[in-house]
Amino acid sequence: MAAATVSLAVIVGACGGSDSDDSDAEPAATQPESEESTEAPAEESSESETEAGERDPNGILRYAGINAPSRLDPHRSTLSQDNDKLFLALDRLVHQAPNGDPVAGLATEWEFIDDGATLRFTLREGVTFHDGEPFNAEAVKANIERAQTIEGGTQTGDLAVITEVTVVDDYTVDFSLDGPAAALPLILSDRAGAMLSPASFDNPDIDEKPVGAGMYEVVEHNVGSLIVYEAYDGYWDKDAQGLAGVEYHVMSDSGTRSNAIQSGAVDWTIVDNEAYDRLAETDGLEVGLFDDVAYPNQPLNKSREALAIVEVRQAINHAIDREALANVLASGYAVPCSQPWPEGYVAFNEEIGCDYYDYDPEKARELLAEAGYPDGFELELLDTPPSATQRTEAITAMLEAIGIDVTVRELAPGTAGDVWLAQAQGDMLSGVWGGRPDPGQMLALQYGENGFLNPGKHRSDALEAQLLLVNDQNLSAEERAAALQEATRISVEEALDVPLYFPLLANVWSDDVVGAEAYLSGKQEFRGVYIAAAS
Repeated sequence: MAAATVSLAVIVGACGGSDSDDSDAEPAATQPESEESTEAPAEESSESETEAGERDPNGILRYAGINAPSRLDPHRSTLSQDNDKLFLALDRLVHQAPNGDPVAGLATEWEFIDDGATLRFTLREGVTFHDGEPFNAEAVKANIERAQTIEGGTQTGDLAVITEVTVVDDYTVDFSLDGPAAALPLILSDRAGAMLSPASFDNPDIDEKPVGAGMYEVVEHNVGSLIVYEAYDGYWDKDAQGLAGVEYHVMSDSGTRSNAIQSGAVDWTIVDNEAYDRLAETDGLEVGLFDDVAYPNQPLNKSREALAIVEVRQAINHAIDREALANVLASGYAVPCSQPWPEGYVAFNEEIGCDYYDYDPEKARELLAEAGYPDGFELELLDTPPSATQRTEAITAMLEAIGIDVTVRELAPGTAGDVWLAQAQGDMLSGVWGGRPDPGQMLALQYGENGFLNPGKHRSDALEAQLLLVNDQNLSAEERAAALQEATRISVEEALDVPLYFPLLANVWSDDVVGAEAYLSGKQEFRGVYIAAAS
């Protein structure tokens, strides 16, 4: 063990660089009890004055993010990392509380009716889009149908369970369903539920300046570098809308971001761990480590001969020194875990815990022998340089230590999705799972037989049966939480993935920024954030 850990440190050191808000949160209630109408929880709004000082009505937040958006048309956006840019301008039918629970957005309540065959939404009245057009049931119908049918649409799979959208009246809309849909309310808190003004559908600049009903409207967009938002005067929740505007600066380099926050060029950003330690001691700055459901992992192509055997997959999991990876690659700002959820999340299985697969190379070799591979086997590992190269080298050393002969294949930027998913090439990928708003959605995407992120379409009979239960819209919140945790147990025991650790996102902000808060989704929404007036 010591030799392997030292080897990891040498590998990582030689390369340089690096790739729940509330742990006591109650399980997310993604739907009310069957046949009972339950009003959706309202969003918690920030007060306009706090101990930090009175709100500056002219305050502009200068935020430095890492990624430029793929596009700001939510129905054709290709990256979950687009969300923090999108949600400044676009409200969704359902919003998320920081701990991941569904709360009221453009819909004030929802219920499954007709024995679960229909999902009914009651809509917020008096809302208008940025162009003055009314938000109503017709607008919802137009948006869902556009998202389902638009050429190049990326939300079609998430909305496939909806067969028809029916306008009941101006502020009531029904979604007819052709299957289990317990995940649908939280799915509609993501891009699939984002509402555009139907009058803007044909705007030639919709990818750069979407017309939504959110807190802020896009007034300037320098593609790849800056998006400028101004407060929308007609927004329905003034407590959430604490700023006069937002300047979203795109800075892919961590050093550039840390310099910008230290010099006062921006008010809030995410930095690397080394900069976090230094900036934590800087006057005028506040820091926080924010939890996230995203995690680096080593997904497996389980259609391969060796990887189809559960003992082989278990051996690989035992071969990984997660604590060493977290300490070296994330400088200790991470929680090692061998299940795909952070502790405290609704789907986290307490019995399995985070150390179900402890670091045990001897056990790994025994499992390989039991599976018929006493001398190991050959494995092709797909690398996505430069972000994952250090991890790839460390994982390679750990697997070779138990007799697995690893060949690393480097992929050109932007090709991993096609090579790994569409072509199902390679045996293992050094990847990062970005998370989804509903845990049932994530389990189906990652591990379901027809899951988009399951190359080779490996089938686990036990998990498929459990996924049917997880997605049953007639379950109570408590019953669904238990079903999710059982699905997690199956996925871990069958070693359907190789989760590594949950990074803690190092956020730094100026001390005049009030309301900086962690969202378990990892996508900041800026609700209730404001700039304190100078005293």
